[in-house]
Amino acid sequence: MIKIIAILIISILLVQCAQQTPITGGTRDTSAPKIDTLKKEFPLNGSVNFSSSSITINFNEIVVLKNADKQIIVTPFPNEKPDIYTKGKKVIVDFKESLESNTTYIINFGDAIADITEGNVFKNYKYVFSTGTFIDSLQYDAFVYDAFKKTPAKDILVMLYKQHEDSVVSLSKPSYFGKTNLFGKCNIQNIAAGQYKIVALDDKNGNYKFDPKEELIGYIDQRFDALSDTLADTIGVFLTRPEKVEITASTVSANGKGTIILNQPLPQDETVFEDSVLNNFIDGKYTISASRDTINYWIIPEIIPQKKYPMIVGNCKKENTFLKPPSDTTLKFISNATRSLKPQEDLSFAFTQPISKYDIEKITLKQDTTSIPFEVIQTSLTHFVIAADYKIDFQYELEMLPGSFTSFYNVINDTIGALFEKNEANQYGNLLLSIQLNEGGSFILELHKGDKVISRKFLSKAELENL
Repeated sequence: MIKIIAILIISILLVQCAQQTPITGGTRDTSAPKIDTLKKEFPLNGSVNFSSSSITINFNEIVVLKNADKQIIVTPFPNEKPDIYTKGKKVIVDFKESLESNTTYIINFGDAIADITEGNVFKNYKYVFSTGTFIDSLQYDAFVYDAFKKTPAKDILVMLYKQHEDSVVSLSKPSYFGKTNLFGKCNIQNIAAGQYKIVALDDKNGNYKFDPKEELIGYIDQRFDALSDTLADTIGVFLTRPEKVEITASTVSANGKGTIILNQPLPQDETVFEDSVLNNFIDGKYTISASRDTINYWIIPEIIPQKKYPMIVGNCKKENTFLKPPSDTTLKFISNATRSLKPQEDLSFAFTQPISKYDIEKITLKQDTTSIPFEVIQTSLTHFVIAADYKIDFQYELEMLPGSFTSFYNVINDTIGALFEKNEANQYGNLLLSIQLNEGGSFILELHKGDKVISRKFLSKAELENL
């Protein structure tokens, strides 16, 4: 009897201590669908002498199409779009018209194909076939940059046309195209032999045609010969010039710097009008960017907040506008005093406001513990150099007391202190390049560290030859 009671007690304890867990549906599916290894595609991807009116692509699980109208592109563009749909584990393409003879076709599915359960995407799938006896295998490479910003242009269409008329970009879709990546680079494959007109386009509405006033565009003057040309082209994209220069934006920052942005470069023979606010800033100075579409200036210290001032540039005029006085109460700066000076480099400061005066009596420069002579050189309204006979193997200490520098808006610096050294020349290396230059044109010189671009310069042929 005692044994029976013991068994019952143990059974009760086991029931009470059992952990209760909810029933789950198993491990979450995180794998993208794959082409079925047995059934594959019919006809097979890469087929030649293609004569079928449809294509069936078999997957290992049930799939759906997402955003198919934008993701799936067939080139060369057919007159009638094929019907592309799913049926269980299949993606089916039904052509509505006869295909061109001796032509390589590319169906780029982008990120359209996904599984039905978790939406895992079968990325960048491309189906290629030829109605002739071979698959075209030539390719084209390009680097595209924003001609105004001087930065790589992402998601720009690079388009190849068999027709060479200037109007083709507005009237017809391209024979081939590709899209630039984050670094402005584009590679187009499976091109047939021939000569092509090259156009780069920021196709905002997705119609593969140029729409003026809204879309950036760039050209290559010479034709691309797919059979012989191997070098990558560099293409600058820009907005086509409107008929009239207009001011698109006008701002004044907290430090008193004004900026005027134009809708196109200001012609070389045009400047600002005499009654414009641009003729009333500090020392009457203003700067126009190298692209001549941006004007920078410093507003006059006596600006009246309630008064409207005229903004006039070239042959355009913007309604009189209010300008706000500077609101910065401290004189900020950037300097190379936070690091060791390079060979042939002096100490420099770039202030956020233009400087009206400086007091050398409030500035001290020491080599170790001994004060040494120096010179203050103003190189622009905001930039200064502290020049001295800097030597290696010494510690330098700079102190600038309040009032060492006073801005045009009567703002003075706080106490500035810095410790720095002078580096030896042998701590730096030299990079020797041998570059084969084309005739004329502009060039982009980049220095990479892994995948990161740490330096980029846009240079003419003459500038490259003088490096």
